[in-house]
Amino acid sequence: MEYGSNGMPCTNGEQVAIQCGKTPWVLKLLGSRARSKSVAGYNYVKVKCEWDGCKYGVPIDYKNHLWGAVMVVDRSNMTADFAGGMEFKRGKLVGKMVLPPSSQSCAYCIAGIQGSTIIHEVAKVDEWCWDGAGDLSDVVNEALHDIFGDGPGY
Repeated sequence: MEYGSNGMPCTNGEQVAIQCGKTPWVLKLLGSRARSKSVAGYNYVKVKCEWDGCKYGVPIDYKNHLWGAVMVVDRSNMTADFAGGMEFKRGKLVGKMVLPPSSQSCAYCIAGIQGSTIIHEVAKVDEWCWDGAGDLSDVVNEALHDIFGDGPGY
């Protein structure tokens, strides 16, 4: 049905109210994967993160509106730091980086909106984390706060 073809939506004296959504950006990690190759004592790791997201309920163009990175939590001192950036390939954020062994570190996918330091989602890459690590997103969020300062999303 074409817009406006249904006639007047209200009776005399009534008004139409539209609510687009309460949350401007919603991002959710659909899945992540890590594959490694050890060369000369270094772990070359390819991390893939697949996100689903929308802005006020409308699906977003990920390639033009989303940035991604991988952060690593160090098991020995429980601090987090950026391991590398990611780029879009076949609808997923993909990054290649050198990481410490998974027995000593835990990788996290980070996603945010292009042109903004607002972080909207932090999610663990289960395949690259020591056994029994649990949720370390608070360590990652603390590091992001130290890097970017106060802002929504932390």
